Amino acid sequence: MKPVSFLTAALFFSLGQSLVVPVEDVTEISNIEDSIDLSELEGILEDRSLEDRAVRPKFTYHGFPRSATCAKHTYSKAQVHDAGEQAGKLQTRNKKLGKGKYPHVYHNRGREIKNFEKKCRGPLYEFPILQNKKVYFGTNPDDPGTDRVVVNVSKKNKKTGKVDVTFCGLMTHTGAKNKGAFVQCHWK
Repeated sequence: MKPVSFLTAALFFSLGQSLVVPVEDVTEISNIEDSIDLSELEGILEDRSLEDRAVRPKFTYHGFPRSATCAKHTYSKAQVHDAGEQAGKLQTRNKKLGKGKYPHVYHNRGREIKNFEKKCRGPLYEFPILQNKKVYFGTNPDDPGTDRVVVNVSKKNKKTGKVDVTFCGLMTHTGAKNKGAFVQCHWK
C-alpha cells in the first residue's frame, strides 16, 4: 500500500463531506481508492476539538514506587511507570484498549484495597500491568493478565496542557476470594 500524504487525506475527507475542492490534475486522485486505507485516514484526521489541538498535554508523574510485588511477581519501577503512563495518556485522550476497555474506572466498592495512597482523590483508573515486561496495547483478546496498576489522572489544564498522573496502587486477581475481585499488591 502506498503512503498517504496529508493533502491526499484532506482531499478524500473533503470529498466525503461534500465539500468542493479544486483539482488541477485529475490523474492524482484517479486511484485514490487503491492507495488509501480508511483506518489510516481515521488516524490522520482524528476528530479532535480545536481546544485539544491547541495545547498538547504535558504529563507529570507522581508517587510511582521503586518496585512492586503482586502475588509472587515483582515489577520494576520502569514497568509500573510505563503501565501508569499508558493509562494516563489513554485516559487523557479518552481512548480505550482491548475487550476490557482499559483504562476504566475502578470503584473499590468492597474496599478490598485498603492501602491506596491518600493523595488519590476522584476517579481511580485501572490498567493492566503485564508480567512479560511489555506495555498492554489491547491486542491480545484473551486476557490482559491478572495484575493492574491504579492511577488518578487529572483533567488537562486548558491553558498549560498539564496533566498529572498519580500512582494510587497495584492490585491482582491472584488469590482473590471471588471472581473479578482483587487483592492488594505491595510496593515501596
